[in-house]
Amino acid sequence: RGRKLLRSLLAERRGTRRSLASHRRLVSALFRLHQAMSEGESPRALAQSVVGLAPKALRATRAEIWVPSDDVLQRLAAIPAERDGTPDAAATIPADGNEAAAMVWREWLTIERGEGTSEIEAHYPLAVGTDRIGVMSLWFPAANRPSESLSSFFCAEVAIALDSAIRLERAQSEALTDALTGAYNRRFLEARLAEELRRAGKLGYPTSLMFIDLDRFKEVNDTYGHDVGDLLLRNVASLLRSELRSVDVVARFGGDEFVIVLPETDRAGSLR
Repeated sequence: RGRKLLRSLLAERRGTRRSLASHRRLVSALFRLHQAMSEGESPRALAQSVVGLAPKALRATRAEIWVPSDDVLQRLAAIPAERDGTPDAAATIPADGNEAAAMVWREWLTIERGEGTSEIEAHYPLAVGTDRIGVMSLWFPAANRPSESLSSFFCAEVAIALDSAIRLERAQSEALTDALTGAYNRRFLEARLAEELRRAGKLGYPTSLMFIDLDRFKEVNDTYGHDVGDLLLRNVASLLRSELRSVDVVARFGGDEFVIVLPETDRAGSLR
């Protein structure tokens, strides 16, 4: 009877030590997650930090984060970095499909697969209050599968961090872009133009500046209404962005006026 009690106490001690070790790993990972939040990382960079922490926090062998984009879910980050040869940014699934991540996104419920196998696959909804942020997919060796409470707590913290990064990026974008057209606003234009002129003077290359004014725009508003006028402005901004290089700056100067900054471009280049 004494040996049986001793074995029981030793088993309980081993279990407690494993539990404490799991909690230490989780606390360490969450500390690094909150560091990344405080540094103002973009949603994609933060998501990559999160999946990089999953092996340490939960002993996951694979991890993916999915976020909505139009009518699909896009894989924002993953470890390994590529799955089936597909880069992270190129991986999408229909939001109404039968894939586990899509089902979790629609139903907002955790899906777990692989019972009785060597690997457990679990997909967790990422939500903050009533706001759905995305889905986190994790794979574990069945023998090292963490407790449900640890996994759920980690994913809840990830949702808060990702929501914060998304909101920050949106606020920064809105502060620098024109709400109607999506082009940069005048504030951003003035700062970027000054920067480009300094670089041009220092490095000795030309910079071109284009002013674009839409003819008879008032007639469009008076004849077809302001909704059509707004659509025209959005289409013009989209056309300008699609026809220019990624380094060029398209900004709405005001009303029906646009300004474009063309770095390292001379007169002939700007005419083209």
